[in-house]
Amino acid sequence: MTSLKRSICHHLFDTYGAADLRATFDDLAGLGFDAVELLGEPTFYPAETAALVRSSGLTVTGLTAASRVSTGRDLTHYDPLVRARTREHLQKCVEFAQDIECSVVGVALTAVGRFRRDGDEAAEVGRIAEALDWLDQVANEAGVVFSIEVLNRYSSAYLNSPDADAEIGWRRPNVKLTLDTFHLLTELRSVEDIRAWAQDTANVQVSGGARGTVGLSLVDPGVFVAELAGGGYRGPVTLEAFPAGTAAFSDTENDDRALVIDIACDFIAWCDRWDREWHARANATDAVSLQAM
Repeated sequence: MTSLKRSICHHLFDTYGAADLRATFDDLAGLGFDAVELLGEPTFYPAETAALVRSSGLTVTGLTAASRVSTGRDLTHYDPLVRARTREHLQKCVEFAQDIECSVVGVALTAVGRFRRDGDEAAEVGRIAEALDWLDQVANEAGVVFSIEVLNRYSSAYLNSPDADAEIGWRRPNVKLTLDTFHLLTELRSVEDIRAWAQDTANVQVSGGARGTVGLSLVDPGVFVAELAGGGYRGPVTLEAFPAGTAAFSDTENDDRALVIDIACDFIAWCDRWDREWHARANATDAVSLQAM
């Protein structure tokens, strides 16, 4: 890895008008971001979104999964009408991704916040398999990848940890993972566990330990990024942190642009440090290898 591809979740700004998007994208490019991750809500964005992204010099790394319980979407719900409505929404997300030249569509296996399993777990696991097959087929036909966000046990009943594949067999050719350091902190017994997931990962979202700024975190999210990079991950690192005092899990997010810009600047400074330390480690390893020859 030469340097981090720096991305940020656009939903932190929570503004979707064309003028606001232009200002936000231009500001992010000026701060040193390479890309932006848009929210998986196609109807929130104006028709000129793709042109606005291009004019800023940014690219779109992916669409953030939008499947909170409050949305009424759940890919593996027992009600077939809910499942059908969720698939219809994801089809629209795929079309939006194609329009903005984005190849990664975020998805959650269950509604985010539905952390209890159904009474008939065998039937639910069967619905998960059907959903995964559907995701794989749609992604293959559209030329995109669906990236399942790995959520902690308080946000979803399935796919919480590296050993989840043994239970649900999630792997499909066109299905990858989004790893979020906030959720990983809850579930991982050892950070080294995620190295085995590096080749299956399409996106990494980072924040401080409690969704705060990365630079002030007691647990440096860089330890996760380093393990993934060591396993071969070369995708984006995306900021999904929230200003102190805001409700990260409410449906109304922070509307103070200055606070979000502050945490974005903190992230860029953190990326700069990570890059320097990564290159220093790589150079030291090369020097040791040369001495051993």
